[in-house]
Amino acid sequence: MSSRSVLRFARRYYERRNVCADKPGRPAGSYSLSQQEQAVLMQELLEHPEKTLSEPCRHVEGVRGARLSVSTLHDYFRRNGITRKMLKRIPYQRCEEDRINYRSVVSQFNPAMLVFLDECGFDKRISRRFGYSFRGYRAQTQRWYGNWGPRITAIPVICTQFQEDFTPLFHLIQWQNPLVFWPTEVR
Repeated sequence: MSSRSVLRFARRYYERRNVCADKPGRPAGSYSLSQQEQAVLMQELLEHPEKTLSEPCRHVEGVRGARLSVSTLHDYFRRNGITRKMLKRIPYQRCEEDRINYRSVVSQFNPAMLVFLDECGFDKRISRRFGYSFRGYRAQTQRWYGNWGPRITAIPVICTQFQEDFTPLFHLIQWQNPLVFWPTEVR
């Protein structure tokens, strides 16, 4: 051991009565988020794994009133073993409750009133294919977040379905995958 190291340890012992160096980083037991904020974040993560880091920050700010930075949330996720990975989409057809709910909603309408749009119009360049989940667990979601492409709209479908009569107003109901249109009277 060099003479400078001996002097450094002697000075540290004289000043602190302890020669052990402080551990780098955050002190044990201190958290950057409160328990309520952590609960809101975990609930949001489990419900919407596809969200980017800035969206849960805005959600926590709206619910709890506490402003979080993206770097704080990134560090929190990394410390708790939450990683970003490819999303696996679970089809709605596999969930019996969703199938029963869908049938109960759709059975109220006449089949001539239904117009179904497929998902080929989604712009895959701006869809979210990655999400957050705990290490060792797959990131899963039932809904596929995607935006319609610039040339795909519901207007041509409405116009071809109701060519004869443009007097009714058309309301758009979205229930999971299909888009349902039905005419109502103009008052």
